[in-house]
Parts: sequence; structure tokens; C-alpha cells
Amino acid sequence: MLFVALPAWVFFTTQSPISTALTFFAQALPRLLLGPLAGVLVDWWDRKRILVAADLLRAVIVLGLFLVTDGVYLWILYLIVTLESIISTLARPAAAALIPYLVDNDATSLNRANSLLYTGLSIGQIAGPPLGGWLIMSAGLGVTSLIDAFTYVISAYLMFQITPHRPISSDKQTAMPIKVSQKLIQISEDMRIGFTYLWRMSVLRLLASAWFIASLGQGALTALLIIWVEEHLHADANAFGLIVMAIGVGTAVGSVFMRYLLAKFPVVSLIRLSLFATGGTLFVVINQTNLIAVLVGFVFVGTCFIIAVITEQTMYQETTTDQCRGRVLATTNSISEFAFLMATLSSAVLASQLGVQTVFVLAASLYIIAGLLMFLPIASRESQSLYTRESS
Repeated sequence: MLFVALPAWVFFTTQSPISTALTFFAQALPRLLLGPLAGVLVDWWDRKRILVAADLLRAVIVLGLFLVTDGVYLWILYLIVTLESIISTLARPAAAALIPYLVDNDATSLNRANSLLYTGLSIGQIAGPPLGGWLIMSAGLGVTSLIDAFTYVISAYLMFQITPHRPISSDKQTAMPIKVSQKLIQISEDMRIGFTYLWRMSVLRLLASAWFIASLGQGALTALLIIWVEEHLHADANAFGLIVMAIGVGTAVGSVFMRYLLAKFPVVSLIRLSLFATGGTLFVVINQTNLIAVLVGFVFVGTCFIIAVITEQTMYQETTTDQCRGRVLATTNSISEFAFLMATLSSAVLASQLGVQTVFVLAASLYIIAGLLMFLPIASRESQSLYTRESS
């Protein structure tokens, strides 16, 4: 809900693209800086407990938005967004790394689990944006944050009910260093192992590179979408909420049909085709002025993009050993966040010089370039032996 509410509230309160972009900057910066460290902790700690604690902490943090009553208190909003993002930086790789312990660790089972996960997320994206847009315009930021906090509490309760069907294999959970200096040395060493593991496996290196490029496009679109809605469609936050909801509908459709597509196409082919289709559809959508046509187009954009996201996550989970999975997922998240952050900051400046429409054309092109990159050859490598060599 706050995904729509916060940038919409900032933009309509300040009428400043820079202030709006800073909202996304506050979300992306912690994930960029703390991602590798979070990955180490995910590999050390119980991932279920991380997720339960993260939801409860975020429920408390978002209540601080009651203090933000007008544009003078934007610094409080940015602080709260940053703190929430710090917690999410730990929770995001923990959730992805936990999935292989809930299902069989093979491509078919992982794809089904990831599809189910993103179907649930999509339902929330469908309901959240219009509700968030309506609440922020009618009830204010405080009430919106209260409802968002309640959803975190419900999520924590549901997460507590999850029981992994096999024990988590981590040699750090029972062998944590005692002294602070030893902990810092171990953290540094484990971060190095994670970086090396990612770099030496060609499939992971290629995925990270392609997603870096795609994230540049995503960052520009995310930062400027609310401005594009006002300038190009001459609409308000409600229309913005409908567009985000349309993307959510698309992600739900893509998540449901993912299992059928996997039976007909190789995973890498799905990533290529979905990235191409995302960029091509965006070229068409951004030139439309009719809201209905825009909504239909963004449904298709969401469908194509979620297919790429699910297959990407499945490949990370399947090709990464249990002991290193948290570090790889968190590090690749940081790489994507770096691209997202660069695009978020630069897009506002570029839009002021070139116009929002031109920046959107560049963003659509980046998705196509990312798809082309996935045509590079991928060499196979046995992940467990690589981890063993790096750990020794």
C-alpha cells in the first residue's frame, strides 16, 4: 500500500520530482550498501525467525508516519523509509533462501513455489495500490500507515506457522565466532566467498549482468511513473494506483501461467522472451493517451516481467548451494539496487532536460538490451564443489 501512498503523497504535497525520487532513493540505498552483509547473516541465522522478526519490526517502524503531517516533516518520512528498507534488506534474501527448504530443490518444484509466492504478492499489488491511493487522498498518511502496520503483523503470524520440511544446512548456525574481532573477520571472509562464488559461476554472472541492465529501466520507470501519469495522461494518484494495480494483475496472470510455460520453453528462453516483450510493450504503452489502453498495456508488461523475475529467482536458487544461497541472493539484490538507484537519481535529471517521454523510451530499450545479453553462452559448473574450494 505504501508503495503507492508514499511517492504519491510526496509528489502531490511538494510537486517536486526530486523529492519524489528521494523516496525511492531512501528505499534503495540500504539494500545497496547492506545487501552483502545481510546475505552473510541470512546464511548464519534461522531464516524463518528473520522473517517473523522483520515483519514485527516493520509494523512498529511504519507507525512513525503519524508524525509526518506536511512537507516540513519530509525528513521523518525519509528516515522511516530508510529504516524499513534496512529491515527489508535482510528479509528479502531470507525469504528467497527459505523456499528451497519448503519444497524439493529442483527447477520444477522451485518454479511452482516461486509462482505461488508471486501470485500472492500480485494479489496484494492488485488490492494495495487503489486502496493506498484512495486512503492517502481521503484519510491521510497516518491512517494508511496504521493499516500497513496491521498487514505486517498478519504476515508475521502467518510466517510463524511455516515449518520447513528439512533442516537448514548451515555450518555457521552452531559455530558462530565469540569475539567481536572474530565475527568481523568471519563476516569479511564470508562476504568474499559470496562475491567469488557469484563471479566464477557464469550463469550467475550473466544473470546479475542482465538484471543490472533491466533494473536501470525499472528504476527510471518507477521514479517517473507518477509524473508521467500527471503530465502525459493528465490524471491523478487514483489513475497511478490503477496502473500499478494493472501491473499487479499482469504479475498474477504471469505467475499462474508460469508452470505451463516452463513445460514448453527452457528457462533461459523464457527470460529472453519475457524481457524482449516487456521492452516492446512499453514502447507501445508510453505513446498511448487513453487510460484504458494504458491499463491493458501495463497488464501485459506485468505478465512479461514477472515471468523473467520468477525464472531468474529459480535459477539463482537451483544453481546456488545451501551454504552460500543467502549471500548470492543478497549480493545480486545489491547489484540490482545499485542500478535501480542510479536510474532513480539520474532519471529525474534526465527528465528535466529531455522530457519524461524520452526517458521512458530509453528505459524500454534497456529491457531489450537485457534480453539480448541472455543470448551469451552459459558454461556449466558444479556449484557445491566451487563452494567447497572457496571455503577451504
